Amino acid sequence: MLIAFFIRFKLDTDLATQQKAINQKKDYIQSLRVSEIAIRQTQFKLSQVKLFYENYVEYPQIFKEIADQTPPGVKFINVAMETQENKVIIRINAQAQSSNDISNFTQGLKTSQHFKDVGLTTLNVEQNIIKFTLNLSAPIKLES
Repeated sequence: MLIAFFIRFKLDTDLATQQKAINQKKDYIQSLRVSEIAIRQTQFKLSQVKLFYENYVEYPQIFKEIADQTPPGVKFINVAMETQENKVIIRINAQAQSSNDISNFTQGLKTSQHFKDVGLTTLNVEQNIIKFTLNLSAPIKLES
């Protein structure tokens, strides 16, 4: 009976010591809650920035590449762009005074390393002005 009393006393002492250690660690962990929230918010913001840059379309670079290939005789009426998968589909409605300008423009885009699927889809002549529609695609990230 005396042994049971001593074992019980020893176990109660160990339990009290463990409870005290747990409470001290609990207070420390709870003091880090604000830091944990700030870290999680920062990680979320960084993941959003990464996602933005992974899906960022380089529109200025695409427009520059198109402008570099555009002859002076070609005037744009409308340019529409739509993102699909890892590419940008571009539809250009334009007009020109001569078929040579259209040919040079189309060939310039076809020979460019940045554009693919270049095709003339419509061609109309109205009052000596040739109106045309050109479809092409470019990757989201252009190689410089």
